[in-house]
Amino acid sequence: MASNIIQWNCLGFRANYEEIELLLKAYEPVAVCVQELLLSDSYVLNNSHYTLISSLPHSPAGHRPHGGAGILIRKDLPHSVVPLNTTLQAVACRLSTCQPLTLCSIYLPPSSIWKHTDLLSLAAQLPPPILLLGDFNAHSSLWGCSATNAKGIEVST
Repeated sequence: MASNIIQWNCLGFRANYEEIELLLKAYEPVAVCVQELLLSDSYVLNNSHYTLISSLPHSPAGHRPHGGAGILIRKDLPHSVVPLNTTLQAVACRLSTCQPLTLCSIYLPPSSIWKHTDLLSLAAQLPPPILLLGDFNAHSSLWGCSATNAKGIEVST
């Protein structure tokens, strides 16, 4: 089994599902952390090799789904969902590989307000070692952006 882990802000899980399937077939990753799923709570993944665990923000009736974070995980890989107590759009699971690993997928919308302590609190809930992947909408010259925004400062401190 391959040991790849992929991260992708897919900007719509359903709209890009064909591309997601191509990624799954080409790389056979153990997991894919995805953000901006734009899914409703009633979505059911129809894939024989992967399970989707997700954290979706509430969309009032008649409104389009928005945001969301998820992890596509191989069904043949032992794993368990890590319960989180956070207001952030995040989901986590513990992978049972040769060395256990906790994956956390997070989406922080551009309009969201959060603090560095919110990320620290989230990380404190995750059994180590952890891999936190996501779209933070944080810009910093530390990772090649032309400018640094407030979220970039929060993430980099």
